[in-house]
Amino acid sequence: MKNVKRVLALVLALVLCFGLLAGCGGDNKETTPAATQQGGNTDPTQAPHEVRSDLNIALTDAPVTNDPHGNSKDMTQQLSHWINDGLILVEGDGTIKPGVANYKMSDDGLTYTFTIRDGVKFHNGDPVTPEDVVWSIERCTDMAYYKNYTASFTDVKKTGDKEVTITLKSPDNALLYNLYRIKILSQKRVYEIEGITAVPKIEDFADKTDSEGKTITAKDQWKEAYYVKKPKTFGNVAEDAGCGPFVIKSYDKDRLIELEKFADYYDIANTGNIKTVKINIITENSTRYNALLNGQLDLVQVPSANWEEIVNNGKFNTLAQESATICTMIVNHYREGSPLGNKLVRQAIRYALNREAIIKSAAKGMGVVAYTLYNPKYIIGSSNVNEGTYEFNQQKAKELLAQAGYPDGFTLEQKFLVPKTGDSVAVAQVIQQMLKAVGIIVEIDQKDSSTASTESKNGTQDLYLTNSNYVFHMSDGSRAMHSRTIKTQVAKYAWLPNNEGAKLDELYDSAQAATTDAERDRLYAELNEWLNDQSINIPIYYHVKGFAWDKNLDADLTNPYYLYIQYWNWK
Repeated sequence: MKNVKRVLALVLALVLCFGLLAGCGGDNKETTPAATQQGGNTDPTQAPHEVRSDLNIALTDAPVTNDPHGNSKDMTQQLSHWINDGLILVEGDGTIKPGVANYKMSDDGLTYTFTIRDGVKFHNGDPVTPEDVVWSIERCTDMAYYKNYTASFTDVKKTGDKEVTITLKSPDNALLYNLYRIKILSQKRVYEIEGITAVPKIEDFADKTDSEGKTITAKDQWKEAYYVKKPKTFGNVAEDAGCGPFVIKSYDKDRLIELEKFADYYDIANTGNIKTVKINIITENSTRYNALLNGQLDLVQVPSANWEEIVNNGKFNTLAQESATICTMIVNHYREGSPLGNKLVRQAIRYALNREAIIKSAAKGMGVVAYTLYNPKYIIGSSNVNEGTYEFNQQKAKELLAQAGYPDGFTLEQKFLVPKTGDSVAVAQVIQQMLKAVGIIVEIDQKDSSTASTESKNGTQDLYLTNSNYVFHMSDGSRAMHSRTIKTQVAKYAWLPNNEGAKLDELYDSAQAATTDAERDRLYAELNEWLNDQSINIPIYYHVKGFAWDKNLDADLTNPYYLYIQYWNWK
């Protein structure tokens, strides 16, 4: 495999992909004497001072749930990484390290054995057991947003007092990155929160045959005994079923979430000096920015329009960096009778977009032209194979429309769905005018982020603007494109005519199972070219994210994808 550490260490701002902003907080600042606080000022030549141990941050949108397996949206995932740990963790420079468990791999790459580390506890004080690990992984196989991460598994079972073994049907070069996303929960505590008093055990079931002669396995019945009761309470209240560095103390997901450092965290010796965290949900860019200037926020992702101003201000630490967060326009190709079902039309749309102009006018220069969904600087397996393709060419766009049978253009019946976040509306308005210039007329439909995300999967729009994040490895894209996740997809490649979408499944599966880096990269290059040709997910630009934060806060932003506040320190 590539030198992952070297590649991923570059990604200072992929953390930026989550639009995390330092939060508004209260006026009561918890402080600790510097001499006794990790990261404090112990220079004897300087006057003693009080070192804060609280942190006020914010999310740009409400998390859907605090159930780590319940949703894959960025805000949900970022919260999850603060309160939950998985078998595997990722260090700030992007390298893999043991989380809840140490691990070893068999010579053939088909068996991984995980041994739970000593002293790992859930937030309610119970020890993490192999049964909890198995249950958590099995749970993901039935959760729409997570079953992709376990697709290569054939078996997960307890093999010792502290040991779990995962068996694969074929080698999986993305396995450890996927396990990073699968958080370990207390089965007992989840059931208690859900009000399920009788915990089903697999040995209580036996294989049976239904009325149609189909075998229903004991394992499937065991799963159904819990999953038939769709979680309603867990994920929507303050809970203590995780084993991460912080525990939820209060949970009002649309306004304020409060965290407290978990005193029995197994890796507490390597954490920073932050003890309490207030996470405010603040959707307005200007509100967050002004709160930083007023001293209410400790760190903020700066709106593109204010970047030059905050840099010149000189009162804050600042960082701007290209990221793997990508602004993408998704074309609804599957509505019957729509001109967008014609690949030539979709390619014409790509030629109609002047991406440099979009970045300059709508994103205030805070972007880099994207040729593929997966930024080659940061995503393992990606490459520059598409670089230089589909450059802005209005004449070419008009020629393709004419070849497709639309020499005079057309008016789209459905709308251009756009979330009201960041620069999205401004970007959509520029795109709308560029499409009009080649004869394609479409109306913009602005919705709040959560509503837009939900509606996008229903296919009631012709175009959808989204800011997506793919993490660590090219395989991560399959969660949004592979046919096994069709219900949660927007693009729905599986619905291409003549089973053409099967090519995508084949390439993803073959590349993930590749046993050499060269073969993996060759297959992913072919996949990138195939996606480019289909022009369903149209890449526009990679975000350049700007952050500003308090100069007394040692906020390490080198982690490629998430803000790891558990390692931060106040000076």
